Amino acid sequence: RLFDGVGSCFLELGKSKAAKIEGHFLAQPEPQIRFHEPAAVHAAAKRDWERTRLEEWFGDS
Repeated sequence: RLFDGVGSCFLELGKSKAAKIEGHFLAQPEPQIRFHEPAAVHAAAKRDWERTRLEEWFGDS
């Protein structure tokens, strides 16, 4: 699959909060980045993302 420049990541700020950063990094004339303020909902989404990736890569244990 060809990378389209769209991506996101979480920035963990302790155990109870995380910020979410989303972007279209190949957008023209410049990258478009959106920063979502630190919140518990983003920390929960980060944990869920981690859990699903680990299950996908290593199986459900």
